[in-house]
Amino acid sequence: MPVLMVRRSGSPRADFVACFSAGLGAFESVPVTKADGSPANALGVKVALKDGKTFHALVNYEAEGTEVVLGELKTTARFATDYEKP
Repeated sequence: MPVLMVRRSGSPRADFVACFSAGLGAFESVPVTKADGSPANALGVKVALKDGKTFHALVNYEAEGTEVVLGELKTTARFATDYEKP
């Protein structure tokens, strides 16, 4: 699924404010944790499609190299998703 994320130049944080897709069923913000289970400085979303498929996406603001967790998604990347193409 193609993703476009837009934010102002120099902005230290961004938030998910909208999701557009003809196949979108539901879109909700969900908490992200660090690998130790404590709250992470990150934003996460759960996207449910009309076909029943669900995936997660996150933006990680933790220090570089800090692993964050959202569902089965574990990453040190700044932006990540567990979306898999059919």
